[in-house]
Amino acid sequence: MARNFVLFAAFLVMAGVASPAFAGDVDLSLLKKPLTTGLPATEAPLASATAAPLLVRKLGATGLVSAELVAWGSANTQLARGLASYPAPALRVIGEVPLGATSFMVEFDDRELAGTANASGCADPAVRAITCDRQSVGGFRAREWTVQEHGGFLVPKTSIFVNFANLYRATNFSMDIEGIGFGAELLPTVLSANSPNGFFGSVYFYPNIMNEHMVEMHVTPKHNVPVRYSMLAYEMGMTRTVGKSRTFLDIGLRGDHSWSLVNAPRQGTKLHLFIGSGRHL
Repeated sequence: MARNFVLFAAFLVMAGVASPAFAGDVDLSLLKKPLTTGLPATEAPLASATAAPLLVRKLGATGLVSAELVAWGSANTQLARGLASYPAPALRVIGEVPLGATSFMVEFDDRELAGTANASGCADPAVRAITCDRQSVGGFRAREWTVQEHGGFLVPKTSIFVNFANLYRATNFSMDIEGIGFGAELLPTVLSANSPNGFFGSVYFYPNIMNEHMVEMHVTPKHNVPVRYSMLAYEMGMTRTVGKSRTFLDIGLRGDHSWSLVNAPRQGTKLHLFIGSGRHL
């Protein structure tokens, strides 16, 4: 019992010595600092986990220029059945400017599709009346030139741009057409700081494409008529940077399908493979 009393008295003495701290003299500033000193690496406090963004985009304006080669193509149009294509040039230019939580992009795309085709479509009287007045049935040199311009805005917190589009096409194995449309696009990932290699793609719908000029019906009596189509255009591909440089390689497929609205004699389908090389800014 006496021993317990001595221990209890010693405890009271120690508490009395420490009592000023309990009276408000404790240095609480220590509580504001992480207690990492002297802790082993395995016991250091963990950093707060935050979700990584879907895609970290470069600060400031970016862009790219890509020279491409249409290496192979296939076409089935009002006039031509089949296309034995040969290499043809293409050019793509893209610019992107950040605007707060979104970005604005513009794109210019110019490409050719060329080869030899068979004008078997001219056997159809409706097709012959519109497109075949000067084209004999049989093989001929086919060439098509297509220009597209895209412009639109990034959907915040995604990698998808929602765009308006303009299309012009001059061809000798279908009809010269022009029209406006809308769609969505995933830009080449070389424009992103954290993803130099990856995929790109787009899909655009042109609800009312018209012939550039009124078309003469080569029947008696001859008269001019409008020609109208709807068209769905699509693209998919991938890019890969060369080492640590700004140069990249790209490869992909592009195609479209059009269907008749007014006075258009037949649907058309095209598909081509392209390869290229470019540089991002």
